[in-house]
Amino acid sequence: MQEWDAQHFVLYAAIPHHMLQFIDVDDPYVIDQMVHLFKVTDDLCFKQLEQIQNRRMNRIAETTYTYKV
Repeated sequence: MQEWDAQHFVLYAAIPHHMLQFIDVDDPYVIDQMVHLFKVTDDLCFKQLEQIQNRRMNRIAETTYTYKV
């Protein structure tokens, strides 16, 4: 559990979520831009982008899901 917490912290400390508003995540060169901007590895950027995409998909699923009574 502590290992997961440490990895999770590194991800968010190295690439602050509030700074991602200035990044076009749909750009094909987004990884290169993030590596240059945040001075981190491409693997770390890829993981952060995966989480962003997962959150987007979850939000889309939540908003399109209709409850049946």
